[in-house]
Amino acid sequence: MVAPPIYDAAMNRWALFTTLLLAGLALLLLLAIACGGLVWRPGNWLLLAGASLIGLLLRAARRKWFFHPHISLHDAFGYEVIVQCVDLMNPLMPKRAFESIFLERETRVDPARIRAWIQARTSAVPSIVAFMLATSLALTGLALPAAALLLLALLLLALNAHAWRRQHRVPTSIYVRTWLTGILVWLAECALLIAIAAQSLSPDRTSLAYLLFTGLYESIVTPFAIGMAELPALLGLWWGKAPDLLGLLLAWHICRSGIVLLLAAPYAPRFKMRKRELLQPDLVRCMRELQRRREHIAAPDAHGQLNTHLSIVIPAYNEEQRLPAYLREVCAYTARLGKPCEIIVVDDGSRDQTTERVREIQGNCPALRLLRQPQNTGKGRAIQRGVLAAKGRYILFADADGATPIREANRLLRSMESERADLAIGSRRVVAPSGVQRQRRGNRAFMSRLFFALVNVLAVPGIQDTQCGFKLFRRSAAHHLFAQLHESGWAFDVEILYKAQFAGFRIVEVPVSWSEVAGSKVAPIRDAWRMLKAIFRIRRQFAGYMTSTHGRQRHVDPS
Repeated sequence: MVAPPIYDAAMNRWALFTTLLLAGLALLLLLAIACGGLVWRPGNWLLLAGASLIGLLLRAARRKWFFHPHISLHDAFGYEVIVQCVDLMNPLMPKRAFESIFLERETRVDPARIRAWIQARTSAVPSIVAFMLATSLALTGLALPAAALLLLALLLLALNAHAWRRQHRVPTSIYVRTWLTGILVWLAECALLIAIAAQSLSPDRTSLAYLLFTGLYESIVTPFAIGMAELPALLGLWWGKAPDLLGLLLAWHICRSGIVLLLAAPYAPRFKMRKRELLQPDLVRCMRELQRRREHIAAPDAHGQLNTHLSIVIPAYNEEQRLPAYLREVCAYTARLGKPCEIIVVDDGSRDQTTERVREIQGNCPALRLLRQPQNTGKGRAIQRGVLAAKGRYILFADADGATPIREANRLLRSMESERADLAIGSRRVVAPSGVQRQRRGNRAFMSRLFFALVNVLAVPGIQDTQCGFKLFRRSAAHHLFAQLHESGWAFDVEILYKAQFAGFRIVEVPVSWSEVAGSKVAPIRDAWRMLKAIFRIRRQFAGYMTSTHGRQRHVDPS
């Protein structure tokens, strides 16, 4: 049987990856033999780990500074971890292409600015290297060569900044700022390494070794730069410090790489990847295919065939007290809107008089429909049924307690059109303009802030409030996201938003008025624990660009 071409290509790439890895290990072994061992002080490992983490934070701050105010420092840190991890693990990955498509998917930044960032950082490297080499020569007392290299660094800076400004139409000051922050990162790391190695190595030797190490480390040839980043230790043969230098560089290498790999474990699912995918060169192609699939899914609906403008889905379980007043408000809103609307109440197996109250209102509200679940299946399942039964061009689901006034739907509709979004979600945490009121008190306010932070860190970056029960969808996006819903309880919001980000849908978070209404069925401690478990379940079930793109079926246990 002849193997498929895709299989052959994958095997060839894996063979090349393995060959490079073994070559790096062999090179490291030869270095250890040539330099006389790997002697270094174990007590300084903690200091090296701290220095590695500081370097990572500085690089994230550099990224944040360039893209301010479009990304947060935490998101910049996460992006830096993933980009460095791909650089380390996979020398076969087209690195610029990966970073470009990754940032385009994860941020709302203009793709042209992303390209400008990648070009600025890359073109600044020769000038930064010249500056750092001048610093190293200055430490040895060679003032004249140091001054010449400093002039060369400034000349390269001026030439590259001018060319970058002409190409990207961005002020030169931004390029200079990127260069300065790059210098700051390298100087800080070099100073920390000099301080740590001061007992065994002189500053000039350490600085030169750091410069060569960083250049080789960031121009990865072997996976994890094994064997390559330690090559500067050969300089120690002329100084009689080869074992100390090799031990220092190997320890520094392990700390820098180890911290990135450890952090990639929680961050990869946050950005919808599986860790093993970072080893796959096809990851870039799969991400692009998924983006093209999103353009097809989110294509404008056949508006001429959709007579209903807005569908409002309201799930209800034992809501005979709170629902009637809100339902009358919704009916009045749709009557004022002046466009065809429908209101769908999904009774999720209520054991009180909820159904009777809805039917009483139906007589005066022709747009109202009632769907009944034979038994209680959970809020997510009730909303899923209502969404899939909806006929509107836009589909809004709103909680039955009326915590968010239905008039706030106007904000969501306006934002969806102005932002050309696929989802517009109400938020109680986005900075509110005048006229927006929010009321939440006591332990629930604290618990909600804690939960929002966990969801943002672990699953849905960039969204401050995943749980507000007031979300608007374009019809095509809603049907795509709700077609297969696995979380039937309170965590369904996280699943929907996780899958929306995975699919590349545009999400806009809109500040809305909100007030706490008595009678909530959420138990803060019990449900918070359930939600935390659900977050990890969602990450495990739905992360993976390669799995999604190749159309493999996942076995999902919704329990």
